Amino acid sequence: IFSPYWWQKDINSTLDISVDRIAHYC
Repeated sequence: IFSPYWWQKDINSTLDISVDRIAHYC
């Protein structure tokens, strides 16, 4: 069953990883 909650949580996790990478390389 598709759950918007898990989808949003997964997107947020991906964004957090991206921000961490940007902060690391900047």
